[in-house]
Amino acid sequence: MRISRAKAVVGIAALVLLAAGCGSGDNGTGGTGSDVTLTVSRWAGPAAEAEVQLLKDFTKQTGIKVRVDAIDYAQLKQKQTLAAQNKTGDYDLLYVPEAWYQEYNKAGYLVALDQYLDAADKADFNSTALDITSSGGKIYGLPDFLQSPLLVYNKDEFAAKNVQVPKNWDELLAAAKVFKDKGTGIAFPGRQGSAVVDVLSVVAKGDGGGLFDAGGKLALTSQPVVDSAAFLTSLMKQSLDGSAGWHYDETTKAVQFGQAPLAICVSGLFSVAEDPAQSKVAGKLGYAPIPYQQTAAGLLATWSYSIPVGSKHEKEAYQLASWLTSKDTQVKMIQAFPGHLSLRTSVFDDPSLAAKAPWLPAVKETLANATTPPLSANGAKLTDALGAGMNGLFVKGGDPAQMLQSVQQQLASDF
Repeated sequence: MRISRAKAVVGIAALVLLAAGCGSGDNGTGGTGSDVTLTVSRWAGPAAEAEVQLLKDFTKQTGIKVRVDAIDYAQLKQKQTLAAQNKTGDYDLLYVPEAWYQEYNKAGYLVALDQYLDAADKADFNSTALDITSSGGKIYGLPDFLQSPLLVYNKDEFAAKNVQVPKNWDELLAAAKVFKDKGTGIAFPGRQGSAVVDVLSVVAKGDGGGLFDAGGKLALTSQPVVDSAAFLTSLMKQSLDGSAGWHYDETTKAVQFGQAPLAICVSGLFSVAEDPAQSKVAGKLGYAPIPYQQTAAGLLATWSYSIPVGSKHEKEAYQLASWLTSKDTQVKMIQAFPGHLSLRTSVFDDPSLAAKAPWLPAVKETLANATTPPLSANGAKLTDALGAGMNGLFVKGGDPAQMLQSVQQQLASDF
């Protein structure tokens, strides 16, 4: 689940070592000088490359040098946990996805950050994102990045067919049918895997429910989840041919090359569809929450910066994490890599980003009612089983309630 979603964001996966320049001295910003070098562990790709360029400013401001160990997602956790278990001090900052925090905190890998984080700064972060990194009432990570699925549509195609932007399930089914009857339809990520589970989670949240109940128990047989699975099964019937085998990469390409007039895509790939050098529809796209029954909903698939126990430069590491997640740096990061989405509330209203990232208003609307991917160590089991079940409904048909009951029973001992 996490691997496929990470690929959708970074686009490439390679073992690289990137440096953030040298610099020296302290320019009055609290730096400790050029004798300190921090090493950051994170995944590779365009986001890492953009970050490295920004880190040159951090070095100029503080005199602190930074090395970025940017590697393939599939090896990232292994390297982080090995360093944390042995307290080697190899890393001063870890880039951690939401699904790893429960394990890392239970194992005692991370340093609590409450002593450094002031109230005003804390208030600007998305509160649910902070909760993801927290354990025992303490905060162990500063939220940096999120991705979430949205409805993406071609404004010209909608105008030509006199189709309004859908807000609820019936309207989305009707809009998709208009285009299906004309030979296209909605591009939907129906392949077994994380995307279809993400979308089901968001749709259920928008119907007042979720994959888990208020007490954290698996709730696949709850009415909102059953209804959401049935709705998505109906939506697949109005999809572009091949959608049952697609993930986010394919739905984005269908929009990007003008094949699909509407689609469910993930935010990390929006910038590709808006790039005139890569897209036939750049500047023609609109963005909206996935249609809902009660309230617009989103997904908090997040990455946050944490300090591992054993860091040789804990204070400087927090200084770097704070700088990376500050509003100013977050705005610059989006300007450099529009696929970046911040978890700072104030960033969404920055006027300099309106043209660069036109999806921000829709994302902001969904974050007030956002769910998370499965956070427990058994989350991958749920994604595999539920993804297979949903894909089975799309390809072979069947009763959504029975499928969900089967998966609930199959995973009863794991949740």
